[in-house]
Amino acid sequence: MYISPCLSFIIDPYDATYIQNGIFTQSELEEIKDYNAVAMDNLPKDLVDYLMLFDCHTSEDLRKACFENQKWYYPFNKTEHYCHDWIRRTIDMMIPEFEAGSLKKQHHENWYMVRIWSLIDRLFTDVEDLEAVRGESGSIATAARKNQDRVIPSMVKMKRKAMGRRADLILRKGSAEYGCAEAGAKDEGLWGTKKLLEKGMKAAKALKDMLNQLSDLVGNDEASVRQLCTIGYIISGMSLEVMIMDSPTGYCCRITRSQLFSIPTSAFQVKSKLLPLMSALIVTKLRVLKVIDIVENYGSSDVNFRNSLANAFKVGSLIPSSPERKTIMLPSCNITPTKRRRNSTS
Repeated sequence: MYISPCLSFIIDPYDATYIQNGIFTQSELEEIKDYNAVAMDNLPKDLVDYLMLFDCHTSEDLRKACFENQKWYYPFNKTEHYCHDWIRRTIDMMIPEFEAGSLKKQHHENWYMVRIWSLIDRLFTDVEDLEAVRGESGSIATAARKNQDRVIPSMVKMKRKAMGRRADLILRKGSAEYGCAEAGAKDEGLWGTKKLLEKGMKAAKALKDMLNQLSDLVGNDEASVRQLCTIGYIISGMSLEVMIMDSPTGYCCRITRSQLFSIPTSAFQVKSKLLPLMSALIVTKLRVLKVIDIVENYGSSDVNFRNSLANAFKVGSLIPSSPERKTIMLPSCNITPTKRRRNSTS
């Protein structure tokens, strides 16, 4: 038997498996995609106007546009102008790569993550206490799910603590996680094996674990949970696909995928490739900020605060009590079965 995201209550309407096995029709999958679709903010007009200044075809024109006098540059207001500065710095970083022709060659995965995709890390630098964790860090949300059945040793030996699923990047604020990235050095197209597994299983389950964690932080309040989502960045060489995990209704989670974006290999392609990519990344950041606001301000209303004071002490229980009305419990991901090790023969 093969493991599937649907066993973890994840529906991917872009997965052809549902059509091939007669589970859903194409019209039903389109309905799943469109129902209460994730609302992504439009890019503010001032940012669109600034991006359009880089409608250039040579590195010389790009250099001129980068250092053209802008009213926002001084005095600088980080709250209002950080994304403007990120756009300028990102393009300035790309100019030497265009001039050296390095983007036309194949490189190791780490080269892409350090030289190119660090632009994702820098996009979130201004968000207070939010860290873009690198270095195959284990997810706290996934570790919590894997270890939820651990008990003190009594009748059996205590289970060894399981590590969280590792990702190439995790957006973490405190112990709350809002997104992750999975990266590969080669772009094998939409149907490459590594890409299918990372976006269809590895990233999908990690994003659901993070969504479950955020749901707990808002008390599984249905109105709040329906507004939550987690963001995934699937990177293959110089291409990027954004995936969004949410739970629009019921107890299942849904995946929404973006078009494929890519890094240009020359200054001539900045307008057609780099500007749309930066625009999409800024939009995902705006969405992450909204989710952070929902999570951190949950319970701040007078009614919720009075109720929390009235019910400040609750006796714990091994068996969860029935959820109150207007609350939901998103099921945890299914445990991925481990492969049996074959005994070596002499």
